[in-house]
Amino acid sequence: VEDEIGCRNSLPFEVVTPPVIIPEFFTPNEDGINDKWVVEALREVYPDAKVQIFDRFGKLMAEYLGGETEGWDGKYKGTPMPSTDYWYVIDIEEIDRQFKGHFTLMRQ
Repeated sequence: VEDEIGCRNSLPFEVVTPPVIIPEFFTPNEDGINDKWVVEALREVYPDAKVQIFDRFGKLMAEYLGGETEGWDGKYKGTPMPSTDYWYVIDIEEIDRQFKGHFTLMRQ
């Protein structure tokens, strides 16, 4: 920083990216707890993150940007999907990262 009379000062700083917390399971039973698969930090911090969710055969179940929704509700075209594992790919250009993995949809 330099002021109007030419005095200079600097202060080093580090930018820490908020962690992306990916849940291992969710339970869409409409009890108000874990009803959607929500990846923490996407909506507020990485709204342009691209989220894709696939079934075990590679069929695309859902696709959205992190800021567009509060998460996946476990439905495909309005039909509730069965209890099983699903796979995700999350691309976050802002931090040049891609997350891949799986989670479990649990119904009772």
